[in-house]
Amino acid sequence: MVDTSQSKSEIIRSVKFNIVGFKHRGADMSFLENINGINIQFLPEPENEYDPNAVKCIFEGYHFGYIEKHNAAEVQKLIKNSINFVIKVISFDEYKMLLSVDFKFLQKHKLANSSINSLKAIPGIYSITFSLNGTEFMYVGQSVNVKSRILQHQSQLESLTHQNDYLQQAWGENSQSFEYKILETVPVGLNELQQQIFLFQREVYWIENCFLASANKISGDLVLTKESKLELSLIKKSMKTKFNNYRKFKLHQKEMLGKLIIELGIIDIWVGRVPPEDMIKPTNVLTWLNKTRYGYLDRIPRIDRKHVLYEKLHSALRLLQGKIANISIEKRFLETFPEGIRKKRSKFETIDQKSLSKFLNILEKYDQIRTFHEDDFQQKNVLGSATKYDICLTKILDSKTLATLNKGIPLKKVEQKQVPTPRDNKEPWWKSFLK
Repeated sequence: MVDTSQSKSEIIRSVKFNIVGFKHRGADMSFLENINGINIQFLPEPENEYDPNAVKCIFEGYHFGYIEKHNAAEVQKLIKNSINFVIKVISFDEYKMLLSVDFKFLQKHKLANSSINSLKAIPGIYSITFSLNGTEFMYVGQSVNVKSRILQHQSQLESLTHQNDYLQQAWGENSQSFEYKILETVPVGLNELQQQIFLFQREVYWIENCFLASANKISGDLVLTKESKLELSLIKKSMKTKFNNYRKFKLHQKEMLGKLIIELGIIDIWVGRVPPEDMIKPTNVLTWLNKTRYGYLDRIPRIDRKHVLYEKLHSALRLLQGKIANISIEKRFLETFPEGIRKKRSKFETIDQKSLSKFLNILEKYDQIRTFHEDDFQQKNVLGSATKYDICLTKILDSKTLATLNKGIPLKKVEQKQVPTPRDNKEPWWKSFLK
């Protein structure tokens, strides 16, 4: 928990964290009872083989523990930038000691609004350039309100709470080197989702083509900010309905195509005294067409593989099934993004550019697909004139196949007879042993 208060000359930031590792240092309860906040010292230990951000805790010359690992890097930065700090011991036991530390900082800088006044409150890609240790850096970001976002950056830098170490360190050394610029604005006419996809895509482009040293990357990956995670979650929520709707339409196409194959007599449906649940369903036609091996008790359908439209319809059905499977894969990727692929690096979460590009490509692909309505799913007559074709079939069959259908191929007449089981004309295998 962090509480930041501000006056004209100084900033006081209160931070709570634990000291651990007493047993490894041989500090027992009798020693811990004598510890008071006044005499505790913090000493960074960059040569530590397990954690270069480790901070030793010393009391009256005795090293009795370490600051918890997940807080060590932040405390190191606060120690380096503060002019003074006050420590209070809140509680302790044999495993850990909870401290509250007030870090005091001189407020050297005022928010330099003069360089931001020229910026507009519009959606776009922005850059922050600054100098650090003699090197020119560039930080690239995106926002639906560039001016507000840059003011937020400055507020975080001034209160020493910014997540980007490059920006925070450079601000402490020379805030006057900071320059702000809008690199690109969002084109007119995009809806909210298209606008957000554009911002993410162009942000990646400018980071990859940064003409200065990049302040966005950690080991080649992109830093995932809180703002980015919120934007990604809103995009995923808005795309969920579109995914489900599109998959439903593709399944309907598959069913209509299966029904056409049955009506043309390319595959026989089960008739007679066969239970309804064992009949070939339009959605299962592809399974039967692809099946090459049958068990002894399997019913074997009659398939007319010499039919003039067999190859065309079978190929269209396979292609459609592949699209349905791909929709499911892309939906799972979208649902687990970015939680399933993000990496934890100290206090940062990062994501590789390849995964982000894949995510954006999926969004762009499905954003271009129109929303289907109930009229698209109406059960129309499959065969007949072109105007009577179900919209599903006109989208997946080529013009030659549709023209062939329009010539009036006779439907297969279904005879109501019981389908014989396989090998009925053969002697049962067990009778050979009785001879």
